[in-house]
Amino acid sequence: MKFVKSCAASIGRSALLTFAIIALSAPFWSSCRGPLILHSSEVSVDTVLIRDVIRDTTLVVKRDSSLLRALVECDSLGRARISELLQTQPGKRVAPPLVAINQNVLTATAQVDSFSIYMQLRDKYIEQKTTVTVLRHVEVNRLTWWQTLWVGVGKILIGVIVLAVLIFLIRKIFKL
Repeated sequence: MKFVKSCAASIGRSALLTFAIIALSAPFWSSCRGPLILHSSEVSVDTVLIRDVIRDTTLVVKRDSSLLRALVECDSLGRARISELLQTQPGKRVAPPLVAINQNVLTATAQVDSFSIYMQLRDKYIEQKTTVTVLRHVEVNRLTWWQTLWVGVGKILIGVIVLAVLIFLIRKIFKL
């Protein structure tokens, strides 16, 4: 205590007051800091979606025909008969008709194969999506050099205060 009083007397009150103001305001200076540094990165994801749609459809088949031309005569008894075939023309799917005359009745038959067309159409849809995600990284709790300096000064100052208290207590206990 005598040391502090003797230092105060030799330095002067105004210098001591200036030192006290600077020492007490120093923790507030360390709170000043520049702007945070932002780092950003982009992550893009490409997605391809392929859909197959199966649907039934109807096919239109064009008409078809065949032809048979013949001469028909009557004989002496009055019955009809085919005397001569003039022309036969088959179709794409139909054969020429079979002609028969039975008791003066003309019968023509043509055989067409039955067919049914069952078709399925497959439509393919391709959708492509690109998703871009921007990630921004903010650095938090990164100390500036000024803040690091004051943390170090504070550690030293706490060490000095603890040492001064220990010396004061040892002198008090052993009365040196």
